[in-house]
Amino acid sequence: MLFLFVNLGYYMIRNYKLILSTLFLTAALFGASEDFQGNVTIDDKLAFSLTGRYTEKNGLATKTTDYFTSSGKRIISEKVRYKDSSFDLIDYTAHDSRTGRHEEIVRKDNNYVVRFQSNSKKKIEEKIFPGEENILHASNVAIFFLKNIDTILRQDQITFKLLVPERMMVVDFQIRHTGSKVVNGKDCHEFEMEPTLRVLKPLVKPIFMYYEKQAPNKIYAYTGPVLPRDKNGRQLVGIINFKYQSPS
Repeated sequence: MLFLFVNLGYYMIRNYKLILSTLFLTAALFGASEDFQGNVTIDDKLAFSLTGRYTEKNGLATKTTDYFTSSGKRIISEKVRYKDSSFDLIDYTAHDSRTGRHEEIVRKDNNYVVRFQSNSKKKIEEKIFPGEENILHASNVAIFFLKNIDTILRQDQITFKLLVPERMMVVDFQIRHTGSKVVNGKDCHEFEMEPTLRVLKPLVKPIFMYYEKQAPNKIYAYTGPVLPRDKNGRQLVGIINFKYQSPS
């Protein structure tokens, strides 16, 4: 999760290439409670893996995700909580133990308090955004799509707002149904995500998500910017393949 609604006119030139550095994901989902795993490949090589759990209870959705290096060392822990019915954020944290990179969102009264630190040597940035409805964050975008998949298929697209802590912005995005593709042996719908403003589209790496056509329409692959960065903090673009199991 989440999408920032600030007048974007004077923000567009501000190094927008990295706006999706936290996007996705971690993009999984699926029942009242489910465990998921994933492999992150970059340039056809296994770079990272991830494990996580999604739960829904008493109207509250929680998703936790841990990222690991190819050697199995945990490097990033991420957690998001939000209202299951409205997707209103309650809180979000992500911390990279290698660099000290930290993102945090907390719902306070009717606002979102957003904090971002690019590494442990940098100053923590903080900004308050109005707590408007239907603001998503990268961490719960895939779940939002899943729960609106019938609407997307019927209308061919859907728009939403994304809160991006790194840029301290809210940005309008859309997701479009672009066709079908067999992914990991599953017959999937292909969806493309992109900003709605034409001037921003060339600055954002292509993002595609693949949801199985058969119910419950789980996401089986994601292509685009990934949460882990390289050792110098640069954004990476890769492919995440997911698999699932019910928690014990």
